[in-house]
Amino acid sequence: MQTFGEYYDDMLDEVGVGGLACLPPASRILKEMDPTAYNVGFSDFLDDPNRFACSECGDVLTYDDVDVELSDYPICSACRKLGEK
Repeated sequence: MQTFGEYYDDMLDEVGVGGLACLPPASRILKEMDPTAYNVGFSDFLDDPNRFACSECGDVLTYDDVDVELSDYPICSACRKLGEK
């Protein structure tokens, strides 16, 4: 299970710095060099209406991951499979 912070860091690390992969990871560089920019970006990331948490496990989901029309409480496929057993 990933928290929103871990998901955001992974996204930054995939993009890298200037589109280039780097060590240390881009998320760490941004946190240490410009924490304000990191926090503003993370806030914008959290405000994205197309991203939300699974109501069962809290994992990060997007509309591509779940059929939100079926429920007011969207759940990820892993939790749905557990519920079907």
